[in-house]
Amino acid sequence: MAARSRSLRYPRRVRRVLRAGGIGLALVLLVVGLLYLWSSGARSNPTPSSVASAPAAEPAPARLRAPAAVEPEPVATRPRAREAEPERTARPASRAPRTRALVHGRLLIASSGAPLDEVLRLRLRTGDLSVIEELVSAPDGSFASTVEFPRGLLLLKVFRPNGDVAADIEGPFDPAAPEEWLVRVPWSTFVHATVLGREGQELPRLDVALFARRAGGGSHEGRTRKGEFTLDRLEPGPYTLHLSLGLEAHALELDVRRGPNELGELRVPLGEGGAVSGRLLAPGHDPVARLMLRAEGGGLVALSETSSGVEGEARFQIEGVPPGRYRLELLSEDGLRYEPGGLELKPPASGLEFHARGSQEPFRLQASDADGQPLDVEVLVRIRGQWILDTESFARADVERWIALAPEHRPARGERPAATPLEVRLERGHGEAFLFQPLGFDLYWANAGGVRGGVLAGVAVVADGRTVAESDADGLALVSLEAVPDLIELQRPGWRVIERIEMQRLTLVGMGPE
Repeated sequence: MAARSRSLRYPRRVRRVLRAGGIGLALVLLVVGLLYLWSSGARSNPTPSSVASAPAAEPAPARLRAPAAVEPEPVATRPRAREAEPERTARPASRAPRTRALVHGRLLIASSGAPLDEVLRLRLRTGDLSVIEELVSAPDGSFASTVEFPRGLLLLKVFRPNGDVAADIEGPFDPAAPEEWLVRVPWSTFVHATVLGREGQELPRLDVALFARRAGGGSHEGRTRKGEFTLDRLEPGPYTLHLSLGLEAHALELDVRRGPNELGELRVPLGEGGAVSGRLLAPGHDPVARLMLRAEGGGLVALSETSSGVEGEARFQIEGVPPGRYRLELLSEDGLRYEPGGLELKPPASGLEFHARGSQEPFRLQASDADGQPLDVEVLVRIRGQWILDTESFARADVERWIALAPEHRPARGERPAATPLEVRLERGHGEAFLFQPLGFDLYWANAGGVRGGVLAGVAVVADGRTVAESDADGLALVSLEAVPDLIELQRPGWRVIERIEMQRLTLVGMGPE
């Protein structure tokens, strides 16, 4: 035992070294442990500098935010629009605004905003012409491209059926915007055509009139230029198109629909007529007369005035007289008697002459009121079946009937005068004269000096609900009342007023069938 114990004992110097090494090891372990504890505390407790560096919007420590960040949202309160968010999150690029898309739009009538329900050709293009597409609109006015267009300026042309541009519109295009592009297009209702003669020749300066055949409809007038005409701002419905060249006339029926009405080329039997011209010779006088051209059956075709020429001479000309046989009669307005009294002719006819052969008694009318004070009157006379307004010097022998009209007085009337000057007295009151004729195929106003064409009898003039006059076989209705009525209506069963022309105290009234 003693020997074993001695073998385990170290020398004293060695024991001192071991004691010193154990103390050093302990010190090392102590330092390592302290450093470990210090570093762990630094991680769990941020220093002021680390707190300051955190974003200002999140000042609270992360351990306070963690529970809220992982708290699930109840499904019942989640909006439906957010159901796609996971897909957008999985594909971040899908959240960026779209840069290209199809163009969807709708055509509207600019004046009313109603759908432009026509199948029309359209042209879409970008401002830099990098994308262009031709397409057509649907019957309800909508349209859609088949090519995607980029964000930026978009240009649209809308073409009429004849190829003309109805609208040229531009505007910004946003591919991300879901709204339709609403395009307002000027879309007036009009009639356009090119008129040619029977042989296909161009008919310049052709008079065109469009008469509405519906109640309350009006008329539209124009003239061709190089054979073409356009009548615009129409209301859809049935019309009569009246074409005339001088005294030649042609008419056709139209059903005008909304928008453009392209009639193309119209071949009409016009342009075949000739002129009738000549002169009056009255040495030492200033000849003045009117020429009445009558068809072979006796109906009035034209009423023409003379124009001044050299001294002792006056000229006349009637354009576009259709082929046929006619009689030309002269009505003197200068107190002279001319020979011959009439000429038979076939157009074209030129160089016709009428020579003065002495004087004749002119028609004169002097009017006064009940007190004998003179009145300024308008005189309406019928000569050879034709009513003429504002005459002073026709031959008395030519006057078949006469009417005197003055403001604030009742009219006076009579038959062929027995003497001249004729003196008449007018009573205080109200008076009007109406001349009626049908408007249509070859019947229309000639000029301010008279009415040619047919006449319309049986038209009632109703004043304040009471019939006060009715047109006779000459188409004339004369109103004579004690006072001015509040309302005057013109009525004939199955007919309506198309046009009224006020001429002094005379009203020319054109009527047509309902």
